[in-house]
Order: sequence, then C-alpha cells, then structure tokens
Amino acid sequence: MPYPFHKDMHQRANAKVLANANAAILLDDAKDKKQNAEQLKPVLESLLYDAAKRQSMAAHAKNLGRPDAALAVAEVLLEMVRSDLSNAPQSRIFVRLSDKSRTQASLADESPRLRRVASHLCCRR
Repeated sequence: MPYPFHKDMHQRANAKVLANANAAILLDDAKDKKQNAEQLKPVLESLLYDAAKRQSMAAHAKNLGRPDAALAVAEVLLEMVRSDLSNAPQSRIFVRLSDKSRTQASLADESPRLRRVASHLCCRR
C-alpha cells in the first residue's frame, strides 16, 4: 500500500515491480483508514493461511534481489574518486559492506572529494 500523496508515485512504481514479479501484492491506498483495513484484511488473511503462497512470494522476491548491490555501488564511487586522483600519495582504505565482505581500494589522502566519499563509505584500517 504505497504512499498515495507523492507527486511522482515512486513508491507505487517500486511496489509494482515486486507485484509484477509475484513477490508482493499491491493495494492502492484508499486514503481512508476504514477502507484500507477492509481491503487489506482479506489479503492478509489469505497470506496468513497459505504457506505455499508466502513461500512462492519469498522465492520470487529473492530472485529480484541483488545481494552485491552495495559492493557494485561502492566500486563505481571508488572508481569515480580514483579518476580524480592523478599523482597524490596513496593510502589503503577499506570499504566495509558487511562483516564478511570487504573490498580494498588504493586511494589518495589529499583529495577533499575522497575524504567526503570515504567518510560515508569507508572505514580506515
């Protein structure tokens, strides 16, 4: 039930992708609590009593997932920073994406842009 008042309806667009892939059920917000409850109740009850449907939706959602998305974004950002750096001294910075996943990048200390990106993405080791 996406937020109905946003001008570009981005939540609905995102939810539609999941619904089209059978990973979610999309209901439009009636903008009235009672009407929303009336349309939501049968959907929730059907999911509550249908384990196979829940498992199917979970499998479809998993197929849409990109577990490496954070790493891919970090690599693009790091490459952008690297392209800005030419002859600066190098240091080691690790991007922590999870406890088990780290990527290492050689980056320069002198770049203000690097420091801004690193403060959001990186942790020094």
